[in-house]
Amino acid sequence: MHNLEIYTHSVNSELRFHIVDWLKGSSTWQTERSTPSKEVQENSKRQNVRLVHNKGVSYFEDCLKLGDMLLQDERRALYKYLLDVNSDLYSSQAVSLVNLGNLTRRIANGEACFSIKNGIVSYSARRLNSNEMIYDIREIKISRLYFLNVRRLQKYFAQCDVDIIQNFPISSQIPHEESGYGIDVNPYYSLAYYSNGKNLLAGLIKKIRTNDKEILTRLRTL
Repeated sequence: MHNLEIYTHSVNSELRFHIVDWLKGSSTWQTERSTPSKEVQENSKRQNVRLVHNKGVSYFEDCLKLGDMLLQDERRALYKYLLDVNSDLYSSQAVSLVNLGNLTRRIANGEACFSIKNGIVSYSARRLNSNEMIYDIREIKISRLYFLNVRRLQKYFAQCDVDIIQNFPISSQIPHEESGYGIDVNPYYSLAYYSNGKNLLAGLIKKIRTNDKEILTRLRTL
């Protein structure tokens, strides 16, 4: 089981970021179960939730509503899907972030605020229409190489989108527990995620063997 980090601190703050709304539509995010018994309970909830979904709703729309009920495999596949379909969008937003030093956009039912300081990009998040901001959730280091920065930030944006979808799903009849801000400590673009923070060679082998084709096919089906 991968490590899960919970953020419970939040501070009222007036946002003063350059706002760039993401008009691509809602996107993103995920959490992990702490014990097998809880996982069984969550799976049971998932089965009940699936019964009330409309047949015309796509699997991607389901993910936007499920939030913290998304399973590990679903979150990882969602990351890959977003990285693929939003490649151009992430690229243009990466350029904006590097040039302006900050960027704010809306994803699902949340808002992410990105900033750069001393070569480190970090993001803070809040629920839409809320003044409670959760600060410095995830960081990534950038360099002076343009192409390398764009590719790094593309992956970083996709991961952050999954984080926010997980914690701030769009409104629906699905009940969600208020238990802080949960993220996977190791992002999906790192070998540390696949190795669970241990042997990176073993992580590389696991990454190569990991197959999310079935879930990705469902995400790409309208």
